[in-house]
Amino acid sequence: MSPEQPDLSPAPKPERTARIAKAVAGAGDATHFVPAESGYLEVPVVELDQRHLVYRADNGRVLSELTDAARARDTPLDTLKSNADTGDIQHLLHDLLIDKARDPGGPIYAELERFGRQTDPLLIREDGTVLNGNRRLASMRQLIATDPERYGGFSTVRAAVLPEGLTE
Repeated sequence: MSPEQPDLSPAPKPERTARIAKAVAGAGDATHFVPAESGYLEVPVVELDQRHLVYRADNGRVLSELTDAARARDTPLDTLKSNADTGDIQHLLHDLLIDKARDPGGPIYAELERFGRQTDPLLIREDGTVLNGNRRLASMRQLIATDPERYGGFSTVRAAVLPEGLTE
């Protein structure tokens, strides 16, 4: 890992799930409203170490690039998706997401770089898979890897946790 490359080795899924469940059990009053088929759900917002979060491989913003990467690796796309929580695939997803986050048309990276503050919680499943906020997470991870002193606050992130069994 180079000094400017974030460590993307996620904690094992059982550890992530247990840590998130513990955070939810101890959550305070912070909540976030999430649209659902039945209306808005009010879900808890918790603070988590980034190691407990993984990028979602089935992400429409990077799906075509991920398909190209699968072809280049001579690997079926479903195999990449099923191994999404490995360090190798997380690095691949990170590189794709950081490119999207730096797009001037939606300057997520530039905003986080300028202000050094997370303003909206990520939306995650109970296992730490990020459903909404993958580009923000990629930006925060890249910024802290680039300048840990200035962006140290990004070592933990705020996340709204969906109830178990609820899907994207």
